[in-house]
Amino acid sequence: MALTFDPAKHEYRCDGAVVPGVTEIIRAAGLAIVPPGATDWHMGRGRVVHEATALYDKNDLDESSVDPAARGCGAAYIAFRKTAGADVEIKEIETPRYNRELRYAGTPDRYVKWRGQPAVLELKSGAPEVAHRAQTSAYQGLITCGLRLALYLKSDGHWSLETHKDPNDWPIFVAACSLWHFRHAHGLLEVR
Repeated sequence: MALTFDPAKHEYRCDGAVVPGVTEIIRAAGLAIVPPGATDWHMGRGRVVHEATALYDKNDLDESSVDPAARGCGAAYIAFRKTAGADVEIKEIETPRYNRELRYAGTPDRYVKWRGQPAVLELKSGAPEVAHRAQTSAYQGLITCGLRLALYLKSDGHWSLETHKDPNDWPIFVAACSLWHFRHAHGLLEVR
């Protein structure tokens, strides 16, 4: 199986065939709602925060080069890493993966060991949303792990960590994925 990801198009391909991504599935099911007041600036800040935190985890971040709009969230991530210390061990950073059974792909922000247990760790620069639970569940379906964590990075340098435990999150994502494939097969999805 050959999985490729084109970040410019946000497009996954498995053995050459386009497959849906986690975010695409969640949006098509109506689970993700763009918060009131969210703009392209907010989306851009999220991308910059992800880039900066990845560089930090690779020990390659020049903090003076971080876009001022993302510095607060970047500082929050560094504070989290320092506070967590040995509790968090980064195993993978933004590695695309594929679920053959449900035919979807995704790129979890981090695959970590949290206090010795394998976990998905998603980084968020906005407020908690119910869709984040479906998202971490989908990523858990890509990585064998027992924990689903969402780290909320605040622009004031503070952070909060949320553990997603609701067992209904996985069946909700599976239903959304099935609905996406049904709609795709019958021409009921908007063309990208």
